[in-house]
Amino acid sequence: MKLKIKALNQRLIVYILVSVILTVIYFYTTREIIFSLVLALILMLFFFLLIEKEHKKYKKIDKRTHECVAFINNFIITLSISNSIVTTFETLKDGLKGELKEEVDNLEHLTVEEKLIELKSYFNLSIYDFFVKIVNQYIYNGGDILQISQLLIYDSRRIENSLDNHKVVSRRKFIEFSSLWGITLLILVIIQISLQLFYDSILKMSFYAPSIFAFFLLLLVFLYLFLKQTFNLSFINQWRESINEKLEKKD
Repeated sequence: MKLKIKALNQRLIVYILVSVILTVIYFYTTREIIFSLVLALILMLFFFLLIEKEHKKYKKIDKRTHECVAFINNFIITLSISNSIVTTFETLKDGLKGELKEEVDNLEHLTVEEKLIELKSYFNLSIYDFFVKIVNQYIYNGGDILQISQLLIYDSRRIENSLDNHKVVSRRKFIEFSSLWGITLLILVIIQISLQLFYDSILKMSFYAPSIFAFFLLLLVFLYLFLKQTFNLSFINQWRESINEKLEKKD
């Protein structure tokens, strides 16, 4: 909980810092106090409402994907040792934390099979549906759970690796994006300094301040599209069709 609050505070500081920097740059290049205040308000709403919402959704999917993969792998390994669904679930339950633990605690009145089914809504992943199918097959038909779960284990690791790779690529792309727009803003300031002798006449142009304002709005549009793609984790369920085919074969 403390880590979550700390991370949130860090993001809020970043939002405020970026908003202040962009507002100062705009005011420095236009000397328009009204437009600057409007831009500051737009920036605050953009970061605190729009981006924060997308970030929370991203972190939720990211967290639950890792939880799901860990739960599946630990369940299969423990089950291969204990050969008991009940013992396996009770063993894993003791090591759960946070929201997943609360979710499991709320299912105490159900059987293990029912608990596994109810957790579908928590994880909301195709790979977990496949896992439940595998467990049901083991319950009714028996067999070697490790052998039965080979495809499941392979897919779960592939999903987690893809998620980790997505983060690495996203960080690199964000550095590139920030650098390009940072250079653009720097050029804007340098031009203003270089044209100091003509600056008064430039400021008197009616279209100048609105044009620079539109430029900053365009920056926000590109930033939103970039972060929207960064926070998009729909690829996690790209295996839905292949998993469904596997489920049908299991039938």
